[in-house]
Amino acid sequence: MGTIAEQMQKVIAEWDNQVTPLHVRDSQPKGETEVKAKTVNDLTSTAKILRFIEANPTVQKARIDSYLKINHPEIPLGYISTMLNQFTKRNLVTREEVYDRNLNKNVYAYTLVPTEERKKLLDSKRERKMTMVERARVAREAKRLKAEEKLKNKEQGISEALPTTQVKTYTADTQEFVNSLPIGKARELYDELKKIFGG
Repeated sequence: MGTIAEQMQKVIAEWDNQVTPLHVRDSQPKGETEVKAKTVNDLTSTAKILRFIEANPTVQKARIDSYLKINHPEIPLGYISTMLNQFTKRNLVTREEVYDRNLNKNVYAYTLVPTEERKKLLDSKRERKMTMVERARVAREAKRLKAEEKLKNKEQGISEALPTTQVKTYTADTQEFVNSLPIGKARELYDELKKIFGG
C-alpha cells in the first residue's frame, strides 16, 4: 500500500488532473454521500476523504470519522488528523475554526479548495519562496564579499578599527564623588557599606 505520503502524492496528482464540469458537479446530490468522479481512483483513502469533504463543505473531523467508520472501516481513524493537516498544508482543503455546541469547544471545519484557487495559492507560495531564496542569495553574496574584503585588508596589514568604549574613571576625591550622587543612590550606597563594614 505504501506510506501515507506516497498515497497522498498519487491522489494529489490525480486530483490536479481531474476536471469535473460544473453542470455535472451541480447536478450531483450533496449530503452524507460521496461525489462520484470517474477520474479519481476509488482505491485510495485520500480520494475517499477528499470526495467526502467536497460533498460536505464545512464538515468537521468528528463527522468525517463517523462516515469513514461506517462506510470505509479499512481506513484507520488514527491517520485522519495527520491527513487533514497534510491536506491543509498542501492547499487541498481550507479549515476554519467554528464552535461546536455538542463538544462545547472550538473545532475545525474543512472545505475543499477549488482547483483554480488551489493553483493560485500554490503559485503565490512558490513566488514567496522564490523571493525568500533570492533574498538569502543576496545576503550570502554580501557576506562573502565582506569576508573577502576583510581578508584582503588583513593581508595588506590594515586592521579594522574596533570601537572603543570610554571607561568612566573617578580621579576626584571621595567627598566629590559622594556629593555627585543623588540622594536615593547615596542612601543605597550607605546601606550597602553599612552591611559590609557593620555598624
